[in-house]
Amino acid sequence: MRKKQAAILLIMAAAVLLAGCAGGVSADRNGEVLLGQGTALIARMQALSAEESYLEWILSPTQEMQEAVDQIAAGDYQTPLAVFSIGFPQQAADAMLEGQEAISETVRQELGRRFFASTPMQLTAKGGAHRLAVSSALTVQESFVFKGLEQARMYLYLYGGDWSAAVFYQPGQDGAVTASASFLYDPQLGEVSTLEELERWKGQIDWLAGGAVEQIA
Repeated sequence: MRKKQAAILLIMAAAVLLAGCAGGVSADRNGEVLLGQGTALIARMQALSAEESYLEWILSPTQEMQEAVDQIAAGDYQTPLAVFSIGFPQQAADAMLEGQEAISETVRQELGRRFFASTPMQLTAKGGAHRLAVSSALTVQESFVFKGLEQARMYLYLYGGDWSAAVFYQPGQDGAVTASASFLYDPQLGEVSTLEELERWKGQIDWLAGGAVEQIA
């Protein structure tokens, strides 16, 4: 059990560290590439949700966890109702560090990255520890080369249900991009399909304040 719990913690840490992002907002230069990469990662997560041996080893699911797994596994993630991009929430990061003048700029940037990257976990945690554990266990990462991404961002894939998917894209050196995908539990997102509705939803999330939004699909 301790080994499995440690594995869950490592997965959660990886979701934050690998999905950390740089500040700033820029237009997506090629939405189709990132859209396709995200769709492939989401398919991988759904495939894992159907692997009983994997879930038993890493999660030992309780009844509540299994119900969450079954709900995810039953979803149709091939064609999202809408996909949105959210840029780095500078306003939220500044508010979080207000009054902390002693913190260096390097530390400020690192905290801001981790703060933004933790968005899916923070939202899912509101739905209960069992849903957070399931989301963490199903998180996947991938690296690829794509020189069209100048600044990191989060893509939200919405399907009209309680579970959505979030994919973080972080550009690195020489065109390398690291992507981290996780399922996100927030029933309110099930009622979102337009940019205006997404803006209203985001307005309720303090730690996304200042992040520019655009509709990708």
